[in-house]
Order: sequence, then C-alpha cells, then structure tokens
Amino acid sequence: MDSALSGLQPKPNPRTSENRSSKLDIEWNITKFVIEQEGNFLARFEPAADMAYVETCVKALL
Repeated sequence: MDSALSGLQPKPNPRTSENRSSKLDIEWNITKFVIEQEGNFLARFEPAADMAYVETCVKALL
C-alpha cells in the first residue's frame, strides 16, 4: 500500500458485514474501489462508507 495511505483503512460496514453470506459480495454499482495508476487494488469502501473518508483516501493519492 502507498505510504500516503498508511493508516487509512476502510471501516467495516456494520449494517451489512454480519448479514452477508460472504464478505466478498459486491453490491452492484455501489461498492467503491480505489485502484492506483499501476492497476493495483488499494482500498474498498462499502455503500454506507462516509464519503468524506473516501475523499481523504483519494486526495492522499493525488
């Protein structure tokens, strides 16, 4: 993970994480992913994630 993102980990979504059959489920067109320029996965945000937190993550990469 990029050093700019150290300490920035998406928080689990308590509304959905316990109720899912698999934690790998992706809600169609809603789950957000942060992918770096090289195509490597950096973070995953569930639909209920605070957009301010997502914004902080993205700004750290700019």
